[in-house]
Amino acid sequence: MIIVALTGNIGMGKSHALGAFAQEGAFTVNSDAVVAELLTRPEVVENVKFILGSGVLNEAGELDKRAVADVIFGDEDLRGAYEGIIHPLVFDRVNELIAASGVDIAVVEVPMLFENGYESQFSRTITIYADENVALDRMDEAGFSRDDAVRRLTCQMPIADKISRSDFTIDNNGAPEDVRPRVHQIYRALVAQGLE
Repeated sequence: MIIVALTGNIGMGKSHALGAFAQEGAFTVNSDAVVAELLTRPEVVENVKFILGSGVLNEAGELDKRAVADVIFGDEDLRGAYEGIIHPLVFDRVNELIAASGVDIAVVEVPMLFENGYESQFSRTITIYADENVALDRMDEAGFSRDDAVRRLTCQMPIADKISRSDFTIDNNGAPEDVRPRVHQIYRALVAQGLE
């Protein structure tokens, strides 16, 4: 089995590329969806509240994803503590999903792959990239304020560094459909490598 990490900075199209890999036949895992699932578990809610404070809870006592993001993207130490709780749980869940899938190629969206030194846990790495202004415009369309978007981008490794450390890259500066041919090319390369 080939387990591939798909990364890139916020607003650069990771989720779009993940969907294209699913259309090619890969088993795909959206780590944001896994995190969202984990954040509903009572024990996780308690641990996160203990570290980040009760201000990250909504009126129903559930974690407010936007409030969590506001805290962790504003304080590097708290972000590290939060990730120390969440990331091991994410990897456990991702491994469970992949093991149950029975597929040859799995692609996992991992936003902070290189920042956290997780690349060694994957067979191959792919970075999708776009110019920062393109990414900021996309985040604006998604409802992020420009200040929030810039703050999130500055918490991530420069995209050029991610590109230099990856096995494959996808240019996502154009139209969404322009990503498909490159995804197809990479998927065929992964299939060929799996047959070696």
